[in-house]
Amino acid sequence: MKHRCCISFPIPILLVVLLLVACNSPGEPQPPGCASNGMGIIPTATRQTDPDLFNPPTPPDGGDDTAACPTPIPVDIVPAELGEQFITTKVTNLALDVANQDLAATAVGDDMLAVAWLSESDGIADIYVALSRGGNHFQVRRVDSGRRVSLAFSRANRLHVAYEQDGRLLYRAADQGTHPADAAAIFVGDGRNPHVIVDEHNWAHVLYEQDGSIFKAKHLSGDAWLTQYVTDGRIVATHPFYNEQGGNVFGVPADVYWFGLFLAVADGAQIRLLRHLSWFNLWQQTAVFAIPPDETLTGDVGLDYLAVSEEEAWVYASWVTKRPFPTPPIPRYAQPIYEAANPLYPDQIANPGHIHTGLNAVRWHSLDTPFDAGLKQTVVVPDPSGDLTFSAWGLAGTAAGGSLALRIGLDPTGSDNPNSPYVVWSEATTAATFTLIPTAQTW
Repeated sequence: MKHRCCISFPIPILLVVLLLVACNSPGEPQPPGCASNGMGIIPTATRQTDPDLFNPPTPPDGGDDTAACPTPIPVDIVPAELGEQFITTKVTNLALDVANQDLAATAVGDDMLAVAWLSESDGIADIYVALSRGGNHFQVRRVDSGRRVSLAFSRANRLHVAYEQDGRLLYRAADQGTHPADAAAIFVGDGRNPHVIVDEHNWAHVLYEQDGSIFKAKHLSGDAWLTQYVTDGRIVATHPFYNEQGGNVFGVPADVYWFGLFLAVADGAQIRLLRHLSWFNLWQQTAVFAIPPDETLTGDVGLDYLAVSEEEAWVYASWVTKRPFPTPPIPRYAQPIYEAANPLYPDQIANPGHIHTGLNAVRWHSLDTPFDAGLKQTVVVPDPSGDLTFSAWGLAGTAAGGSLALRIGLDPTGSDNPNSPYVVWSEATTAATFTLIPTAQTW
């Protein structure tokens, strides 16, 4: 909401209420102690220099973009003396286009990292996949056109790629020495939103949506897939888990390998959690979470799995819903902008619609916030007997739905306090055009 007020003065006094609001910023929050159950926001270090997008890193040993960097192994490291460690590397630019990149999927293998993104031009999205086999160098290549990319590494370090292309689902598998761009595309079926999962025997399973239902296609060999109906709804998350021959979780014998899958499904006003066990080859619904009325699910659902013992496992699910906005509160009063109506005075005329007579006037205005503001002037009255009358021309304009009124106050005691009980105020006037606002006082 925009408020604007302009007043020009042919006579020497105007007094209206002026209200100023000041806000004191609270101090910086202190991080909680180690024994606290609260959460704190701790700033992280900021990188001092940004990467040069127009000077990509040079491939190792002067090679081309197909060269790979093996992970260096320091000879002076004694494995028995080291625990789990994380080593950061420099920021790497995978593409020179700073705007046309939409991250689609990532996957981590035994000693490989894969990153997929979409680059769209003229309504056509191209799929790029970058592979790192150690170090900080990536092999970047265009794979195909399409959308909705999903990546997964098998235990044999084979990269599995599933993506959507014009309502068709395609699949590629690339071993450690090859890029998925060199692998042949295999047709999975008609559908959308693919999620690729790898089972305990390193075979790919693709979950996807078709006509409001969810299906799972298991890769058998060559171009053959075994497809089964799962449930109705929309896929919002998948999470695989495996038995390492160390426990009989869910009643599966402890001496066999098996593969499990948790699936989160958005179905109407609820989120359903399903479980699939390869040992039993069936789907079971394990939980249903209702979405509150008038709220909508935004984004995907976060899933995580933890086997806490040989007989117990925990599954964690998290999601975000969007609540409808309530009626916005009336904005707090704020200090308006005080300025001359004609900033070009006295050489030229600006904003003539805000000037009644003469070459200038004073005005206040604000954006989206109401205000009380005004001018104060003290004058000497040689003969205080009789009636005193003051007047001013005023103009008030607001956006649709807003209101703004003008009035003049006169204090015969000479006080500069607009809240003084001795101030005599004129009637409030909503002046859509220039209006003469008078006030009078009898001594």
